[in-house]
Amino acid sequence: MATLNQAARLIATSGANVHYHLEGEPGVGKTSILPMIEKYMGADAAKYHFIYVDCPTKDIPDIALPRVDEDTMRYALSELWGFEDPRPKVIMLDEFSKVPNILKPIMTRLILEKVVGDRALPEGSMTFSTGNMAGNGVGDTMQGHVNNRVTNLQIGKPSSEEWIEWALENHVNEMIITAVHQFPHVMQSYIDDSKGDNPYIFNPKRNTGAFASPRSLYKAGFICDNRAQYGFELTHEALQGTVGKSFAGDVIALATIADTLPTWEAIKSNPAKTKVPTSPAAQLLLVFGSVNQVDAQTAKAFVEYFFRFDLEVRMLWARQFRNRLEPVLGVKQFKEVLLNDHWVFN
Repeated sequence: MATLNQAARLIATSGANVHYHLEGEPGVGKTSILPMIEKYMGADAAKYHFIYVDCPTKDIPDIALPRVDEDTMRYALSELWGFEDPRPKVIMLDEFSKVPNILKPIMTRLILEKVVGDRALPEGSMTFSTGNMAGNGVGDTMQGHVNNRVTNLQIGKPSSEEWIEWALENHVNEMIITAVHQFPHVMQSYIDDSKGDNPYIFNPKRNTGAFASPRSLYKAGFICDNRAQYGFELTHEALQGTVGKSFAGDVIALATIADTLPTWEAIKSNPAKTKVPTSPAAQLLLVFGSVNQVDAQTAKAFVEYFFRFDLEVRMLWARQFRNRLEPVLGVKQFKEVLLNDHWVFN
């Protein structure tokens, strides 16, 4: 299986010649790949016009309508395709394998010939699509001749560590990140869950209702961000409806611990004397919650505080900065770790 980052690289480099169809379990993050491709392209991204198409929601008028001009029928194309912009297109056909039957010929011509209605896309345009695997039982089908003309790419779930790294970059609530760290099998694929006894995840063999996935975990973070307004019971109810009962129970158990932690202001103002909690869960909440608090002004205080923790936790905290070293490089203690324990950052 490929990762989303690997898929983004394939599309960005060969998507003008190969139509990639990304298949994966519900909620693994396929829909988020368009900005990843843009990021991977770097400065070259400005040369392209990026377009997102939610296939199951479209109908004929959303694509093109015929018009008669001097006894000749032509197509009036939807502004969705952005032909007023002369740049090559990067078109994402999300949930392509759920496209309505009436649109299949149109969409198939788009991916095979790069033509919409009677108009060709600009030279160098790319198309790619996403969908769930047929075995997921959520209504995905693709005709045989189409399958033969695209490159099917199975997208795996991220590992817990990969997801945590992404979550930190996107400011996901530390309660969700801590729970993923403590229960990494929340990222297990149902394919590897032959007995079907993982209570957290989607499994087509049973009616799971709400379940934990990279997508739903991200949404759950917003609930945790506002839990002070909701209160315990409403927060718990909302989490159950987002990530399922099992994972919601694990997250809500962290809420009581979170309320006992020292404040960021206390750590910044007096790192040498602010209490260091002994509970592993409390330590993890502080580790993951602190990363986005650190900047050039607060780095020294946070390094001093977290370097009072036991070695294992201290190294876990330091490791979270392997892709964001700039604010902590000016702190002597951190530079010593970087030199002496560089394995931590690999």
